[in-house]
This record gives sequence, structure tokens and C-alpha cells, in this order.
Amino acid sequence: MHRNGLYVWSVSYPPTPIARATLARFNEREDYTFPTDLPVDAVAAMHGFDWLDASWVEAQLVAPTADLSAAELLSVALALAFDDLARATALLRRYEDDRDPAVRTALVNAALDYNWEWFLEGRACIEQDPELLAAVGAALATGIAPRPVNEMGEPLDVFGRADAADEDEDEEDGGDA
Repeated sequence: MHRNGLYVWSVSYPPTPIARATLARFNEREDYTFPTDLPVDAVAAMHGFDWLDASWVEAQLVAPTADLSAAELLSVALALAFDDLARATALLRRYEDDRDPAVRTALVNAALDYNWEWFLEGRACIEQDPELLAAVGAALATGIAPRPVNEMGEPLDVFGRADAADEDEDEEDGGDA
């Protein structure tokens, strides 16, 4: 689970030709693009979530469409690469000098989300946008804290406010003093 409720799943499966026609009809009816060689149970588990293949996202970065901005695509691509530092670094380096401040902001947000302090240190040396430079400086001055999570390990900013856990404790104790 990533910023703004973005879910990233790594789906590995043995391709199966058994339900190709069924999945093709399902994709057409539900406006999905699931691979038709996915096992049906995997499709059932992912029903209700958008399906974007990593190769599609990276192809869109080269030639963005009107549907998603370059910054949005880059946020998704970095979420897909968050656990592959070489791939993430290549994306960060490719876009770090982009003229669009929204693209550079997406890079900084990813660095904050995934604790890439090394990228923020470099960004602090070259960033020209005063607001973005101030945000980078503030993050470096205070450090990057891990995201607060609930008892299930889910980020609180996905399922509610970060202070919601404190309110629950207060309610059990009879409310605020």
C-alpha cells in the first residue's frame, strides 16, 4: 500500500490457457485488461482493482497520454520499483532534471515514502524551485520517519488519520480528559 491508496501487487503465476475465452469476455464486460492467461482465482482476487502492467506504465512514461500526467505515471512506476533500488535509481536519475516541478515533486514524494534520503541529499544541491527545495530541506533537517501503521501493518494514511489510534484509546478510557 502506497501513497493515496495505491496498491502494488507482484503477481507471479504459471500461465494457463484454460479460461482465455472467459477472461477475454470478462475483460470486455468489466473494462479490464487482465492477461487472459492469468488463473481465474487470481483475477477474482484482483477484481475491483485497476490492473496496470509495469511494462505498460514504463511505455506510457516515454509517451504520456492525456489520461495520466507524467508525474502520476512516475509515481506509479516508482511504487512498482520501490523494492528494486537499481530500477528505482534509474527512474529517479532519468527524471531528476525534468522541467516540470510536478515531476520533481513526484520524485521527492517517492524519496520520502521509501526512505531514499540519499536522493533528497542530492536534490537539495540542485533543486531550483524554492517550495520544493524548502520541503527537501525540512525533510533532511528532521529525518524521514517511518509511516505510522495499524496493528495489521497497514499505513494509517491509507485507512484513516494517523491520530485515529489515539482517539480509539481515548474512547476506551472514557474520552478526553
